[in-house]
Amino acid sequence: MSGDDANIRQLSVVQPLTDQEAQRRADEQSLKAIVADMWQHGEALVKAEAQLAIELGRTELDRHVAESKVAFRRTAIMSGFFYAGYLTLLASLVLGLSKVMPAWLAALAVGVVSAVIGYIMLRASLQAAKEAVKPSSARQHNDSGTPRGAARAH
Repeated sequence: MSGDDANIRQLSVVQPLTDQEAQRRADEQSLKAIVADMWQHGEALVKAEAQLAIELGRTELDRHVAESKVAFRRTAIMSGFFYAGYLTLLASLVLGLSKVMPAWLAALAVGVVSAVIGYIMLRASLQAAKEAVKPSSARQHNDSGTPRGAARAH
């Protein structure tokens, strides 16, 4: 045998592990296992938290939708009663004015005044709606282009 063969044979022989080396390898294996378990459990926890958040969001949204439906129904019913009362008041105003002027003129006067008031209220409502849908940066500036609350330099 040559010297190289003896070196190869010595390298290929498995040396028995010392107790310290065996413990170090076991610690490495358990650290790897702990990290892997922690990763898997962390991933599962994040998925479960995300699913819980989605479910809570759906539940909250469903609750808000149900409450909104109830509020809308109540508003519609109360608006109907309010409108009926408003029309009754207008009719009584026409009947009262018909005692001092012809009935057709009383009805015309009440109708014109009601239409003008309605037009003014509608314009104000449309203006408020336009302001509500403007982008936030446009709402922060007034017509002159300066931010609200900022002093003009003259």
